[in-house]
Amino acid sequence: MNPLMHATFALKVLKSAGIKTPQYELILGSVLPDLSILGVIPEYDAHKRGIEFLDYLVHNEPSLKIFGIGWILHGEEPECLDHYVHSKNGYIDKKKNIVLELSKKRDIEFEGVHQDLLAHTLIEFACDSLADKSVAKLLHKAFKEANLEKIAKHIATFFEGEESRILKVLKLFKHFNFNKLRTMHGIAHTFQDFLIYQDFAHQKSKKEGWMKAYKFLWARVNTFKTHRLIHLLKDVRDVVAQDCMQFLEKSQSKVYINVVKKELSEHI
Repeated sequence: MNPLMHATFALKVLKSAGIKTPQYELILGSVLPDLSILGVIPEYDAHKRGIEFLDYLVHNEPSLKIFGIGWILHGEEPECLDHYVHSKNGYIDKKKNIVLELSKKRDIEFEGVHQDLLAHTLIEFACDSLADKSVAKLLHKAFKEANLEKIAKHIATFFEGEESRILKVLKLFKHFNFNKLRTMHGIAHTFQDFLIYQDFAHQKSKKEGWMKAYKFLWARVNTFKTHRLIHLLKDVRDVVAQDCMQFLEKSQSKVYINVVKKELSEHI
């Protein structure tokens, strides 16, 4: 899932557990495993070593324990949200063919994008559009209020990433309007934002990063044909609106019983 659904899910799990701790670190923990998309930490480790990461934080930075719990709730091992979304017969697998048919009907070319990845991306962006405005506000505030330097340090140490690159990406997200992910127009243009963030994550110099990003964006705008993309996203939103929040509730119940009560009880 994308950030707003991950944050929504983590907050629901914590509410079930009766926890009233500060929420900012939990929210950041629930979305930051996807730093792996930008290549700054390994994807496998980010989504499957959450228990180890929490143990590391408990012993090295106890103030970030709730951040580690949020990280676990994002991932695939133990079986948390991304397990139920990404696994065979998971949420994306069940919606994939419907979404690809909608894409064909709208006659939009996504040159060089694999069909499975296209369906995956459209579904997750459409689900985020269902999130409550309060979640977008909390996520924005979390990036503003949390100690990003401390978080970057411990992500880099455990996952063997480059601290300066991780911190650079985290600071970029301080200025991102997460409420954009709740609108079709905002979602369409977030493809462009994502490319900018990706460039910054890999840049050699600030000037080079901006120039390369905008040259690439200029070439992509016409390809995506934003107005038709918006209509396609509306179609996909109509599909996921039928059961996405119910899926989230069912997954939350499973995670609370199988993970929170069994594997995280000593930390909560």
